[in-house]
Amino acid sequence: MGGDGDDDPFSWCTSINPTGLDLNCSGLRCNYTPRDTHVVGSGGAIQWVRAEKGDGIHHDYKVASDVVRAIKGREQDDNCMWAAGLIRPHVPLVAPERFFELYDDAEIDIPGEHADATPIPDYILQQWCSEFGLTREQRVGAIRAYLACTSFADEQIGRILDALDQEGLTDDTLVVLTGDHGYQLGEHGLWFKNYLCRESVKIPLTIADPRRTDTHGRTCDALVEQPDFFPTLTDLLDFSVEQELEGTSLVPLLEEPNGKVRDGVLAQVHWGHAEGRSVRTLDHLYCEWQTDDGTQRQLFDLKNDPREEVNLLHDGAAHPAAAELAKQLHAGWEDLIRD
Repeated sequence: MGGDGDDDPFSWCTSINPTGLDLNCSGLRCNYTPRDTHVVGSGGAIQWVRAEKGDGIHHDYKVASDVVRAIKGREQDDNCMWAAGLIRPHVPLVAPERFFELYDDAEIDIPGEHADATPIPDYILQQWCSEFGLTREQRVGAIRAYLACTSFADEQIGRILDALDQEGLTDDTLVVLTGDHGYQLGEHGLWFKNYLCRESVKIPLTIADPRRTDTHGRTCDALVEQPDFFPTLTDLLDFSVEQELEGTSLVPLLEEPNGKVRDGVLAQVHWGHAEGRSVRTLDHLYCEWQTDDGTQRQLFDLKNDPREEVNLLHDGAAHPAAAELAKQLHAGWEDLIRD
């Protein structure tokens, strides 16, 4: 329930999409994005609003409220699936004032910038994604707004989980929490998403299966991809699917969080005439950018350089891991095209 845009009519018995303050506060927004650079509307601008009129006028609060009502109004012994699509912390960063107050006195860390080895080719940087000349005060304000929105979304998730508790459904409900992309908050001098950096491609994933209490609360460092989510759900719910599914079930990781299901994960982004592809393993991130200037490559040692600041292939340097990772990257994309 919730989100923006049309839903597949065959996917849901009931679908809602309430409009909140988020889409109706243009004159209130603090906008740090230059007008000649920002061309994709408020959904792609560094804008935030410290809203003063409480929670109930916000989209995410309305979505959580409708899901709570659906949980409490279900028919007894019905098998149900509820999906709550929250917007926050997507830009524009709009949240009730009380969530900003959580961070008013907090010391906000400003991500460092590494101008010499940024993992983004110059062609991409010139398109849309630079630091926009933000002052330190402006960057602090935007990050504070992002944190406020994240806390606001967290509370809405808590309201839904509380409803499951109140209805006695927690021990019979499989809960999955995830997102669709990460976000740059100034790392490498970048904002927004659409990059191959860790901050853009890493997403949250929490799976709580009430039948596997022995692994509740444990973390897992294994590499997984979003196509893995659907086969995982069909496996957990014992659904029979006739066609072969893309992705791999993550149930083995629920049983043994120290295991693995794949050696690497793929990512792809497009910028104008440029395309970026990457393969990420536990040890390395290897990227190839196809631009009007040819192919540019990056390799990062994730064990010794987790912030991805030192390109080991800078200025045409060689590295023994690059050839094997390039082979893995190209083979992975050929498999996807064949499928």
